[in-house]
Amino acid sequence: MRKLVLASAAVAATLLVSASAFAQATPAGGAAQGSATATTTGMALPGPQATAVAGDSDHDMMVGSFALGYMGRRSVPFGTGDAATGAVGTGTTQAPIIGMRYWIAPLLGIDVGLGFSLLGDGKIKDESQAGTVEQDLAPVTAFMLHGGVPLALSNTGHFSFQIVPEFNVGYATQTVDTTATGGAEIKGTGLALDLGARGGAEIHFGFIGVPQLSLQGSVGLLYRLERSQVEATAAGVTVTHTETGGNFTTTVYDNPWNIFTSNVAALYYF
Repeated sequence: MRKLVLASAAVAATLLVSASAFAQATPAGGAAQGSATATTTGMALPGPQATAVAGDSDHDMMVGSFALGYMGRRSVPFGTGDAATGAVGTGTTQAPIIGMRYWIAPLLGIDVGLGFSLLGDGKIKDESQAGTVEQDLAPVTAFMLHGGVPLALSNTGHFSFQIVPEFNVGYATQTVDTTATGGAEIKGTGLALDLGARGGAEIHFGFIGVPQLSLQGSVGLLYRLERSQVEATAAGVTVTHTETGGNFTTTVYDNPWNIFTSNVAALYYF
């Protein structure tokens, strides 16, 4: 009987030791499994690649900078006449515009420019059996004021698509004086006013490492008002001839080369 009790006690002790060992092994195993799960959960999974950041175009780099350059040329009419024959009419001269551009924001900018022209200073000499007649060429002086509000509607890389509402005011004058030879004094003046808008692209030279340099080409539609006047005075009598007209026209006019002369701007930003 005593041997049976000792044997039962030994079996019970063995079961208790096994159960304790199993209970200790289970948390360890769970901890190991939990550690493995935590490692798996903490792994970085592949995600979307970084996209381009807005505002990284050459144009956006120029916001807050001034640009100086050529802004095209505009024509200015003026009254003119022939002192010898008394014929009067209208002449035209060109005023190349030099100006500045400043971008207040990526969308909005300001253009201001001034054009000046002084042409025709010289002499005309006619020789015949009756003698020699010399006449001074009457110089033509012209001014042009330009203003615009460029709107950059789309900018990417080196390219900027823009709409530019603008105005131009021009004035020209000419005086022909032959009273010393018995002719007339002719004073001619002219005024031009443009209101309209152009659309086109400004291309920056960032592709060769000079984003500050840009070229802009554009075409558009404008309303043009022209007025020219001639006053001819001879023998104390003054005759005034005035022409006024307005029309809608494209900025290319009747010459396709105007795309490169009247509608191309070259700017450099500082």
